[in-house]
Amino acid sequence: MPRPSRDLSSSFDSQSPLTLGASAGHEPAPDGFAGKDQDADPVVARRWLRRKHALSLGLIAAVLAAVVTTIGILSSEIHSLRHPPHSSSESSGECLTPECIDASAVLMDGANLSADPCQDFYAYACGGFVDRHYMPHGRGGASQFTIATRDNDMVILQSLEEGGPTEGHGGRALAKARKYYQQCMDTTAMDARGVSPILDLLTIPDFLVDVDNSSANFTKEEVVFGAIRELQQRHLRIFTDFYVGEDRLSGNETMVNVRQGILGLLDASYYRRPGKNDTEAVTKRNAAILQAYKALLWKGLRLLETRTAHSVSTFSAKGSGDEVEAVVAFETRLAGCHSPKENLQDPRQTHNPMPVEEAEEIFPLGWRTFLAGMPGGPSNYTGRINVETPDALRCVTRVLGETPMEVIALYMKIVILLHRAEILDKDLRQWKYQFNLETTGNSGHGPRWRQCMDLVQSYQRFGFAITKAYTEHRGFGEEGRREVISMFEGVERAFLDTLPEVGWMEPDTKTYAAEKARRMKKHLGYPEWAMDDVQVERYFEDVEVEDGKFYENTVALMGDHQRRNFEDLPSGDRPRRGRGGHRWGMSPTEVNAYYSPTKNSMNFPAGILNPPFYTTGAPLALNYGSLGAFIGHEFLHGFDSTGRKYGADGTLRDWWTEREEAEYERLTSCFVGQYERFEVAGHRVDGEVTLGENIADNGGAA
Repeated sequence: MPRPSRDLSSSFDSQSPLTLGASAGHEPAPDGFAGKDQDADPVVARRWLRRKHALSLGLIAAVLAAVVTTIGILSSEIHSLRHPPHSSSESSGECLTPECIDASAVLMDGANLSADPCQDFYAYACGGFVDRHYMPHGRGGASQFTIATRDNDMVILQSLEEGGPTEGHGGRALAKARKYYQQCMDTTAMDARGVSPILDLLTIPDFLVDVDNSSANFTKEEVVFGAIRELQQRHLRIFTDFYVGEDRLSGNETMVNVRQGILGLLDASYYRRPGKNDTEAVTKRNAAILQAYKALLWKGLRLLETRTAHSVSTFSAKGSGDEVEAVVAFETRLAGCHSPKENLQDPRQTHNPMPVEEAEEIFPLGWRTFLAGMPGGPSNYTGRINVETPDALRCVTRVLGETPMEVIALYMKIVILLHRAEILDKDLRQWKYQFNLETTGNSGHGPRWRQCMDLVQSYQRFGFAITKAYTEHRGFGEEGRREVISMFEGVERAFLDTLPEVGWMEPDTKTYAAEKARRMKKHLGYPEWAMDDVQVERYFEDVEVEDGKFYENTVALMGDHQRRNFEDLPSGDRPRRGRGGHRWGMSPTEVNAYYSPTKNSMNFPAGILNPPFYTTGAPLALNYGSLGAFIGHEFLHGFDSTGRKYGADGTLRDWWTEREEAEYERLTSCFVGQYERFEVAGHRVDGEVTLGENIADNGGAA
């Protein structure tokens, strides 16, 4: 199952787990693709359509005014706490419960009340937080998510470490999770094995070179795409990315979706020549990152060469040999094939289902053979393939045909390194942390227990195995569940109440928008089955954690996750069908939330339903000011620039008139222009790419 398309936390904090991918931040995109999206602003949730022309800077002013008012009220409470009243009558209307006192203390610590809010509102509201939270080199940011995650980590850790207060809950599945965690912690065993776990992978690119130097009766296309197929079946994303999902138009057919692959660097723009809109700072930064990238590839290949009998050729003393230059030139051509990011956000542009034979003409992977070799894959796939980026994949096929075999082979070795270095020996792990730091600004390095904990608690691994132990210790009970459900309903009512005020929407469109809002599903805390030991053990019954094989166990968990998705695909003996039901695309332990456009559902894991974002029994104003804004954010994704193209049932549907579509585009263009004026380190925000998040942030806060 792909990663949910709308999630909160990634822009707030950059405390990376073991990524097991080409670069930090490259999670598979999900239903509707928009990449990892984020952000939320802590104010009461309300619909962005409240005013006819609300999509303007005036909305930002209104948000700031609300924040000022909130801080003013709570500052008064803080003053009262410092100077208690002398009589009960003076305390009338004040909140002196433990929850209010805790919230006031957090606010007082975060603010700098000596600053003048009229001169520097940020210093007034956040100056204390900035002073108290040091951001070390290699970290992308610090926020309330940092605090929430830190506290949450302790609960997860207690669930994983034997002897903790939750020992005995969860049965055999939890025991497997704990064993896997202990294996991850045993770096001595990892170091002793060196690169031996990937020697079989390295034979795949070596075969390309051997065949190229022999008289074997294979075509280049057969050899290259056979190697790509083999690597993909071993869970290495190379040249393409894919996931299993439902037909966006009908929802009654499950199919394979394929799109352009990921690159070694975060974005295709790093490889291209400077554009007319690039500032000098951006040009220098991109050039520096590309040069660092080449040096890091050289270093990684040298590390690989010293650990294997496989020669990676001779490199120059300057740190970048001819071979690396050739590989980066090859990858630059691949980057030139890529469709723009804003195109990937349009679910209509990326909906191109076709028979397998047509997909084969675009990218000749040998699709039926590939799918049959995947865990749980169909022996004779009878469905269609949705090629989301056909032009990009045609281009990649052409570039592969024009590139020497030895360059492709060396590129494959680099991809193997980037995907697997973090679960190999110390030198390669350190190399990958340096790679992350120099190419993304965030090393992903940190305490080993945190890296291992993040790896284990992922929904793709053992997140559901530790859910029961985690939630029982976390203490989110029925009272909290009722309160949060009431907040969901409150946000929905606010939307429905303001909808009639929108003058530019037709009555029928408003009626359907209201229907979509009412039918939006709300999933809270965790799936019920995750609290049943028998069902959890059945979910993990095919997972074995073998002694002394952390690498193999990690790859096997990838395969088990894939199996659950590929089993849904139709075959000769398995008819076409929709997936039905609801599958969580996030671990209940995560401090995050997401909206799925193809399910029309909001999903709030138990991890985010705790302080500082939510406190059971706290005044509603406090909970609405934090968690309520997140609910508004996710709710508004159902009506943002991508979500609005889906209907109440989660299928693509044209429910706007042409005039309304044009007006929507006109109104939201002010957000595009506003955010494109924001500049960080010489780099301007791409307002088209961030539009969905900007709508959700501002609308959710309003």
